[in-house]
Amino acid sequence: MQIPVNQRCKKLSERFSGSIAAFAREIDITKLALWLIIKEDSKPCLNTFIATCKRYPEINTEWLLLGAW
Repeated sequence: MQIPVNQRCKKLSERFSGSIAAFAREIDITKLALWLIIKEDSKPCLNTFIATCKRYPEINTEWLLLGAW
């Protein structure tokens, strides 16, 4: 089952930081940028994926990029 990228970002922000603002700070993007990703008004750029993987190496990279288990 594939989870849309906006839902993956939301799950990560809830699990690792508890809020959109805190998670955005952790991966060095603006709260607005993350909010737009979660609301499906924007797609994350490669740098966002890289920053997330560097900050949270325990995240499965394939799941993050593709949404596949």
